[in-house]
Amino acid sequence: MKNFFYDDRFCTDIEDLMCELDIDEETLSDMEDDWEIECEETTLEKIFVMKKEFITNTILNRTDIWEDRFPEDSDDIFKQIEIAIDNSIDVDKLNKGLPSLYYPNGKRFKIKKSDLIEYTS
Repeated sequence: MKNFFYDDRFCTDIEDLMCELDIDEETLSDMEDDWEIECEETTLEKIFVMKKEFITNTILNRTDIWEDRFPEDSDDIFKQIEIAIDNSIDVDKLNKGLPSLYYPNGKRFKIKKSDLIEYTS
C-alpha cells in the first residue's frame, strides 16, 4: 500500500502510518486481533491546470494597473493581446512542468492488524 490518507494525514506507506500512530512491534503485539482503520486511496494529479483563458482574462481584467495606457475603445487592443498570448505561451508545456501531488480520490480501504504484521515481517 502506497500513498494514502488516514484521517486527513498523508502516508507514503504503512511505515509512515505506523509512525503516525506511534505503533511499534510491542504496541502491535498488544493490539486486538480485529484492529483495523479506514484509509483513502490517492491519485497523482497536477496541482492545477493552467488555461489560456485564465491568463488572458487575468491580464485583461487588470486594466486598473495600466488603464492610462489603453485607448477608450480598447476592443481591438484586447484582441491583439489575446492573439499575442495565443501565439507565444505554450500552455501545454507550462502544464507539463507544473508539480503533481497526491490527492484523496474517494476510494476507501481498510488496513488491518494483519497488514501491519505482514509489513513488519
